[in-house]
Amino acid sequence: MNCFLTGGTGFIGRHLARELLKRGHNVRILARRKNALGKLADLITDVHYGDITDKASIRNALNAIEVIFHCAGLLGHQFGISKSQYYNINVLGTKNLVELSCQENIKKFIFCSSAGVIGPTGSLMANERWPYNPTNAYEWSKMKAEKIVQKSGLNYVILRP
Repeated sequence: MNCFLTGGTGFIGRHLARELLKRGHNVRILARRKNALGKLADLITDVHYGDITDKASIRNALNAIEVIFHCAGLLGHQFGISKSQYYNINVLGTKNLVELSCQENIKKFIFCSSAGVIGPTGSLMANERWPYNPTNAYEWSKMKAEKIVQKSGLNYVILRP
């Protein structure tokens, strides 16, 4: 399977890349900088340099890709991050990737969201039908991104680690 992985240099993405490679899949990683690969530099040979906020920079990266794992995003609870910054990266970046995925007929789109989109559940066990209740700008941006994925018409999976 030919996979495209955004956020491949982050915690979840790095482990996902290793597992996909171990299972024999072809993995192309999106990276913003050449020095961002770190420990993956010896494993990953297919790197596309670009940014999810710049649609033109990622358009060619999807050539021959079957599955997208979208793990990139601006993380939550970082001091001084504005709602507009979360929106530009987490929402518009996802929108760019979804639009290109539709144009390229990607077979499956897997989006790494956040359990925070449903807000605090107390002692109750949440499920897929739990209503959205984001409590901060990060969770709000992930909720907005989820809605873009859900309305896209793509064959998708949303994960909320």
